[in-house]
Amino acid sequence: MALHPQALALLERTRTASNTPWTDGGIERARAMMAQVARFPTPREPVARIENLQVVGPDASIPVRLYYPRKAGPGPWPGLIYTHGGGWIMGDLEMSDGPLRTLANRAGCVIVSVNYRLAPEHKFPAALDDTYRVALWLVEQHVRLNLDPRRLAVAGDSAGGNLAAALALQARDRGDFQPLLQLLIYPALGVDFATASYQEYGDGYGLSTEDSRWFWRQYLGPAQDYLNPYAVPLASPNLRGVCPAIIVTSECDPLRSDAEQYASRLESDGVVVQFRKHGELLHGFLQMGSFVEPVKRAIEEIATQLNQALQLSLA
Repeated sequence: MALHPQALALLERTRTASNTPWTDGGIERARAMMAQVARFPTPREPVARIENLQVVGPDASIPVRLYYPRKAGPGPWPGLIYTHGGGWIMGDLEMSDGPLRTLANRAGCVIVSVNYRLAPEHKFPAALDDTYRVALWLVEQHVRLNLDPRRLAVAGDSAGGNLAAALALQARDRGDFQPLLQLLIYPALGVDFATASYQEYGDGYGLSTEDSRWFWRQYLGPAQDYLNPYAVPLASPNLRGVCPAIIVTSECDPLRSDAEQYASRLESDGVVVQFRKHGELLHGFLQMGSFVEPVKRAIEEIATQLNQALQLSLA
């Protein structure tokens, strides 16, 4: 499928700015490139309020940012734990600031964005440990934060989608809390680099197959971690009992097959799944709302699905 003209123009602009892959130049260069992406002008609509807090983590404080929605009544509100993308090695709270403002307002929920520790300095399971700790903190502090602990969801994009899926698996297995929903946006879920989407879109579409291999190597530690479902959710032998899922992907994305396979596996194991594939879009489209018109519609659709799922929980 051909890219949307605006997505193609943005891809060409990115190629002009930097013709080298993420893997060239090491970690620091990759982080500098991601910081440039985070500075792209994206819609940043006002929310009711923003709080920047610190959560006591397993080894250090974890920065979080809370987005309270406009026009959502007095609360308590549903909550959404969000983990950003960036191949587990890049990104921060600013990276998803624009899209999360829109999602908070449209979905009518408080979004808690997690600034988890990054690899390779902090390999698996550090990022997941941080995210799980924030989830427990939300449950513990729900009265002070004006959140409804019965309506807590987990979400993330790309590498953050991996963390959200793993968090849902951990929640099922540990029983400390039970999220109502996992929202996975073009998630990185498996380490099979010969899938149909890697074959179709693994070169020339922004995220290459070699980039993905490199990101996984930075994130994972010992070889056995490649078989750990909390690191590689598609490695899970059993998905029964995990919370319902909304899985969103794009046609021109090398990770598309991961999303398709996970949706199929969840359905086979009796989990309710809403699956949406957006044609003509690239991996990482959440940050493209100022440049690509279909992205705005995609974000609105995600917010509507999220709102409906969280509101239906009250029935």
